[in-house]
Amino acid sequence: MKIHFKSKTQVKILEEIKKEIETTPYKNIIHLSEEKGFVNVKIKKLGTSELYFSCEENKGKKTVEWHLFKEKIAFTHKAYKSEVLEHINKIIRNIGGKINKT
Repeated sequence: MKIHFKSKTQVKILEEIKKEIETTPYKNIIHLSEEKGFVNVKIKKLGTSELYFSCEENKGKKTVEWHLFKEKIAFTHKAYKSEVLEHINKIIRNIGGKINKT
């Protein structure tokens, strides 16, 4: 999965995603953090699942691309994976991100 953001910086993207998460029923279970060169999306409820995205920011063009490079899905989350991913995708689209699932 690749996510492309146009006319935004990495800092602004993270701020907007965190703000959007606060408006969802998942606000207490989805946690976002930035590490060195990647973003970690952690889902904690009856287990912990994590999605790791590498980040490439082109400050000249004001674009950012995230590439999903690793995921750890808790056994208890496997049945709900597509539902939670759809909510995450909706948040991404709400802030202007474009998702490419290839």
